[in-house]
Amino acid sequence: MARDPVSTSGGGVEPINVNYTVETQNRPNNAGSTKMAMALTKPAMMGAGILALGTAALGVFDIFRVPGLEDQIKELEAEVDRLEGEIDRLSGLNDDYEDLNELLEDEVAELALINDELNATTTDLEGQVKNLTIEVVELNETTQELYTRGEDLEELNQELNQTQVDLKVEIDELQGLETSLNETNELLKDRIEDLEDTVDDLNNVTQGLNQSIIQLDATIDDVTQLNSNLEEAIEALTDVSDFMNNVHSGYEESLSSVLLALRNSVNQRRGTVFLGLFNYYADIINNWDCINKNLFGQDAFFKNQSASIIGTSGPSKFGDLTETLKERQLVLMCTTELNFIEYLTYRFGAIGSITYDNMLSAASEYGGLAMAHYGLPRGTCTTDDCVSEEEWEEGEFDCNNVENFVWTAPP
Repeated sequence: MARDPVSTSGGGVEPINVNYTVETQNRPNNAGSTKMAMALTKPAMMGAGILALGTAALGVFDIFRVPGLEDQIKELEAEVDRLEGEIDRLSGLNDDYEDLNELLEDEVAELALINDELNATTTDLEGQVKNLTIEVVELNETTQELYTRGEDLEELNQELNQTQVDLKVEIDELQGLETSLNETNELLKDRIEDLEDTVDDLNNVTQGLNQSIIQLDATIDDVTQLNSNLEEAIEALTDVSDFMNNVHSGYEESLSSVLLALRNSVNQRRGTVFLGLFNYYADIINNWDCINKNLFGQDAFFKNQSASIIGTSGPSKFGDLTETLKERQLVLMCTTELNFIEYLTYRFGAIGSITYDNMLSAASEYGGLAMAHYGLPRGTCTTDDCVSEEEWEEGEFDCNNVENFVWTAPP
């Protein structure tokens, strides 16, 4: 630290400079050593020496008594007094500076300790920053994973929403199917009651036939006995021809009545059987597609029934639909899948353009042609090109035992 120079009115006095130099260095165990050097220059001491020389000179030159010298000496003495006061003041300042220097040493030592603590804190904070950096990187990775997981969950949520919509549609369809099945069940109940009535009628007819057979056997026994009696009568009484004619006439009338009753019973039974056969095949034709909604309801060709089956859903779906028709209609009516395909393409063109509507129409038309071939309903077979009632009876009303239906293209 430098002090401003001290000026005097007499001039010629050099300034007094006080310089402080403080050096610090780290000491082990958070302690530091401080070295202070203080240099104090006192030109005023030279002035004191000059003053002494001046006093001596005064005694030497007192003899000479230079005019005005006394005034100068007084001024010089006053200046010396002032300089001594300044020296005292500077000595006090020097003491103050020494005290300040001790305080500075303490402050420097404390600051060195604080500096060491700050260095340790800095090292610790650097470690924490490093750890936090690692955690930030890990958190970024976790955030990215959570973001990816969120996208996956969003996609899954969309799929679940779509599944929910699809399930609702299927539930509605199943409810509609349940209603349809309930209605069909009621119809089947009515049909079962009709069939039970038919069975009762057939049982009654059978009982009537059995009774007629018994009566016929009895009649035959009577006729046999009557013939024996007639032979005896012819041998004994040749003139009873009128009586024999009367007896013969009565026999013819009785036999005709029995044959008429038998014919009516057989005809009634045959009509019932043919009605049941007709209803059986009609149900097959009308209801073969009743499960198609469950099997193909989600396929494009079923949703758009006027579009190509193969074009919208592929050849495999066309094969599945044809297989369903085969199992539920064609085989039961003793026809073949190949023959139906020939009729289908004849009616609606190439396989690749066939629609579901085309398939429904062709199946109904083809089934109707097969019914006509089998003489159903009863009474429609009037030529040799269809199956007669006698052929059905000989075949035990099984289409496998009669001539099967085969469609042929018109010339």
